[in-house]
Amino acid sequence: MDQRYSTLTDMWQTTAEPLPAALSFGNEATATSVSRWLMDLPANPSAAMHRLTSLEMEHQTIEEGLVSLPDRLERLSNQVNGDVSFAVVPDGPEKELLQAMAEIRGEVSFAPGQPSTLQSVGEQFHAAMQHLFRLLTHLAWIETRSEGVLLGQTIIGWGGDTQTLWNRNSRTEDRALHQRNLRLALATRLTQLRLLIIATQAAAKISLLLGSSGGVGAVLVLPVAWNYVNQILRELERNKTLTSSI
Repeated sequence: MDQRYSTLTDMWQTTAEPLPAALSFGNEATATSVSRWLMDLPANPSAAMHRLTSLEMEHQTIEEGLVSLPDRLERLSNQVNGDVSFAVVPDGPEKELLQAMAEIRGEVSFAPGQPSTLQSVGEQFHAAMQHLFRLLTHLAWIETRSEGVLLGQTIIGWGGDTQTLWNRNSRTEDRALHQRNLRLALATRLTQLRLLIIATQAAAKISLLLGSSGGVGAVLVLPVAWNYVNQILRELERNKTLTSSI
């Protein structure tokens, strides 16, 4: 089960980098673990702008999806309270959520050796939380290149201090591209944190639907809620892709 809701989630990578002295917030060059965002743009200015615009629109789709989640979960809550079976819910995030809720209640059985949905979701949730923890606790290194040629590097310290190195040959338009890339990178980092907050809020709602106030149910609900949020975001991205191709 692929839990990635966007290609943007793959752009942050944890690496060990030798920080230049000018960016190390100290007097000497040091090597440390950083959360690195690398954007390598086409040399053609129009193509570079198109690439950034495409990623910005992808991020906007994610944000719009997060805004729509409370109402969508409320509609599902009304269905569940009306004793609507997941058998009559259209295929998609809501049906998967109801199936996971049935599994939490012990209403679903599996053949010997067959992994449960909860196990799969739990493992991927754990991996996602490790990724988010590294993203928020490491130095943020945002780098913009043009077909391999460095345009700009920005390091953001734990206290929010920001320092940037520029290619000595960089032009005004090159600096504008890096600044735009920097804004996108930081926005995606905040979005991933916001996604977890919304998933936590959704988990509280799902727990009420389950009649669960603690115990094993509460432990399982957060990964299920997180999966539900990601399923909706992936659905929106698929719909957007289909609409663009028509």
